[in-house]
Amino acid sequence: MNLSTSYSIYDVTFSFQHSIIRERYTDEANIGKLSDINISSAALLYRFSFENMHPLIKIEASNIFNESYQIIQDYPMPLREIRLTVSLQYQQRK
Repeated sequence: MNLSTSYSIYDVTFSFQHSIIRERYTDEANIGKLSDINISSAALLYRFSFENMHPLIKIEASNIFNESYQIIQDYPMPLREIRLTVSLQYQQRK
């Protein structure tokens, strides 16, 4: 189950997502089971315009509570991950 929300004011958007994953078995007989997962992520996005350029700056944090978990048995997922994205869209004037 995924729960998400976002809020925008002017050129800034904040978003939050929480994923709950249950009942994951590790074998065909459904005997082995992995632990339940609760993972949260958040992002802050700033988008603006300057003449014919449209910059975007975004910072995202995945697994913000630094949970140790596995989606597939014996393959641990990364702990907290922070990503910064900067992009620029250029639009020619007509």
